[in-house]
Amino acid sequence: MSRWNPTNKIAAIALIISLFACIAAWIAIPRISNAIGLDDSPQNRCADYGIKIVSPRDGEEVQEVFQVSGTYINKPPQEYILTYTTTTGKNQFWPQYEVQLNESKQSWVGQCDLRGEPPREAYCAVVVVGDAGRAMFDYYWKVGNEEDVWVPFDKVTDDTEVCDIVYVKRTK
Repeated sequence: MSRWNPTNKIAAIALIISLFACIAAWIAIPRISNAIGLDDSPQNRCADYGIKIVSPRDGEEVQEVFQVSGTYINKPPQEYILTYTTTTGKNQFWPQYEVQLNESKQSWVGQCDLRGEPPREAYCAVVVVGDAGRAMFDYYWKVGNEEDVWVPFDKVTDDTEVCDIVYVKRTK
């Protein structure tokens, strides 16, 4: 009597087809979710959008409040592109502002503020955030505006990705 009777063959073929279907779904679902906007993780978003800072240049002296501008290759969702400043010696992050896009020039403009804290030397970054990062940003501004307290974060959310960063010095 053969082990491979017709019932066993059908079961083996069904198992193999199921295995291939699972592998195909494992490969396809993240790509489909990302294509239709269900995946809000920022990993590699910066590379996808090609977001860069053009001005100020790294090491440049700036005023207390200064404009940050740059370019992008693929249009990002404006409400999820923000500026941040961070200290040079400690992990302290100050959310700054949402950037404004100029679609015809594939450019963006934002602002950074070095009044008070952070110190005279800092980094200014352009970041892409997901929903958690956006919620944290909005909360920072809500509390800051209502209480006039601007406490930096010790850490950013996991869905925050730095696209580009420049070191700046505040003029005296």
